[in-house]
Amino acid sequence: MLRIVSSLRYVVAGVALAACGAAVLAAQPGRIGIALEPLAEADAAHAGTTFRVAVRARLDPGFHVNSNAPLEDFLIPTALTLDPPAGIELEAFAWPEPFMLSQKGADGPLAVFEETFVIGAALALAPDLEPGAYNVPATLRYQACDDTMCYLPATAQLAFPVVVAPGSAAVTAAHADLFAGLAFTAADAGVADLDPGSPVPQAATGASDPLAELAGFTVLGTTGGYLDAGDFLEFINRAEEGRPETGWFEGQGPLAILALVLLGGLALNLTPCVLPLIPINLAIIGAGTRAGSRGRGFALGSAYGLAMALTYGVLGLAVILTAGTFGTINASPWFNLAIAALFVVLGLA
Repeated sequence: MLRIVSSLRYVVAGVALAACGAAVLAAQPGRIGIALEPLAEADAAHAGTTFRVAVRARLDPGFHVNSNAPLEDFLIPTALTLDPPAGIELEAFAWPEPFMLSQKGADGPLAVFEETFVIGAALALAPDLEPGAYNVPATLRYQACDDTMCYLPATAQLAFPVVVAPGSAAVTAAHADLFAGLAFTAADAGVADLDPGSPVPQAATGASDPLAELAGFTVLGTTGGYLDAGDFLEFINRAEEGRPETGWFEGQGPLAILALVLLGGLALNLTPCVLPLIPINLAIIGAGTRAGSRGRGFALGSAYGLAMALTYGVLGLAVILTAGTFGTINASPWFNLAIAALFVVLGLA
């Protein structure tokens, strides 16, 4: 009998770990990677001219990103940010023509960039810029989506190498067909239409900083869980009047909070699903009369409790760090199948 119980322990542990692993994998929308290839219209440029660069972005098949100007305000736009060194200034962008995607469940089409797209940027080189090799760091912020869901926004780093040649040196053009197909808003064929010192129009960048826009908002109150009509109206009134919502831990010190948590944990032992199992668990781990001494029984019980706390703590930390959600977990068929298998194994005991 003891061998059967011991075997069942390993089986249950294995199924539980498999269920948790499937849950984490299925629940993590995660961040979809993107391959970036910096390009330049020539192997070098002369000071005092406009030098055009571009980035070719490639997503895995089946994915797309929002365009730089999505049709819905809540969608995160694709944004390319450049940080040129002194003597080099950004003049304009060339964004690809978005594809109008009909998404299931959406009221209208979505403006997206598909698996492979190219973004161009025009750089103004100062007339007194010394010949040499320069680096223009850049950041591409995007949110990848597939046919069913959107994933976490991500940021990819890249850099555009710019070689400034002496005025008498010849330069060799490259990627002529690619740059010929880019429509630069503020620069055309290497001739700047804007003063290099003037700011780039918002229409040229096609994206604003969402975090900067949120700076103008003030959070009046937060809540969570289910609220009936009365509780919800009370929450609204309290937020409008500036009355903060106080909880049990409000104004309490660390020791008081720890004491409340311990009392709550002890109270959970009185619930119908825990109290009847206490003697069973004591018998399983040998912490009862068979322990031989109170000290050994306490040590066995502590090891059992700490193991459970560590297991659930690690699983909870994994869920938080990987940005999983319980709604996504419950929607995963693999997780539900793993839980069903776990209960079948438990039923065999």
